[in-house]
Amino acid sequence: MNGPAKIPVTIVTGFLGSGKTTLIAKLLHQPGMDGTLVVVNEFGEVGIDHDLLESSSEDTVLLANGCFCCTIRGNLVDTLDSALAQQLQGRLRSFDRVIVETSGLADPAPFLAFLYEEQQFLSNFSVAGVVTVCDAVALDATLNRFPEAVSQVRMADRVIISKSDLVSQNGIVFAEDQVRAINAEAERLHAVMGEIDALKLLDLHRTPAPQAPGHGHRHHHDDEADTAQIRHRDIERLAFVLPALQTSDLAMFQQALKSVMGPHVLRIKGLLRLCDDEHIAVIQGTMTSLAPPQLLPLQIEGEGRLVLLLQGGQCGPIAQSLLPFGARPWGQHY
Repeated sequence: MNGPAKIPVTIVTGFLGSGKTTLIAKLLHQPGMDGTLVVVNEFGEVGIDHDLLESSSEDTVLLANGCFCCTIRGNLVDTLDSALAQQLQGRLRSFDRVIVETSGLADPAPFLAFLYEEQQFLSNFSVAGVVTVCDAVALDATLNRFPEAVSQVRMADRVIISKSDLVSQNGIVFAEDQVRAINAEAERLHAVMGEIDALKLLDLHRTPAPQAPGHGHRHHHDDEADTAQIRHRDIERLAFVLPALQTSDLAMFQQALKSVMGPHVLRIKGLLRLCDDEHIAVIQGTMTSLAPPQLLPLQIEGEGRLVLLLQGGQCGPIAQSLLPFGARPWGQHY
């Protein structure tokens, strides 16, 4: 006799700035996605991804910051168990699918290996598969600099090549060749601004348990976990809060950011309040690329905020460039 159906869990991974949050936010607007629970793991004290996704689904759970390969393991299982309990108590809308968005610095291999051994997880959930988002513009530089990015591609069942509208046809072919060289079995799809059919993304069935060579430990870091991960990669995090801006000031704000961008800027993500109080501006960028600000008819609590992940310094010039806009440091930076 078969037991109750297990809830499929899809892991969405990809390096910083690849477009994971944009992809998931677009998915949640598609028909049939109202039974989806989204679990987000993001770096930085400022809940930017959470706010963007929460606008699309009331069932978004924000995990504590964490070194994904270690600390978040228990947090994720506990979070899913808590969500099930809340569902049974009628405090959370029923869900039949889970999407877990990893941090951009996460190596999914040890995390998946852990889930396959965690009976607490396996009793109610199953791993549907791994979707990896790859930035067509920055993919070559990212794969050359970060082993986590290589592992993200290697572990994928499906690879979504994003920002293909920003490169030439030769650039698209080059990106596909890079993915194929690492993982020839993964299906390769394309998405521009996160637009893709949800069924193409989530109809996954993974059976083999992945291996995690050289990373079989199950300890928790003594240091705060997300801080340890950032220090391990020699990455600095800057976070700012900003007062509401005039819409007319957005162009100057973008120009100020562009003036300090370069290969050392791994990720920029921000939510800015606007003085009209009817919209927010979403700021996203990576390395030398900065997307035009996206205006959304949403409201956020408190002031606007901006988070940057840097490798190789340059904190001073960035902070200086934001001073004219009233930016103030938020929390601790590393």
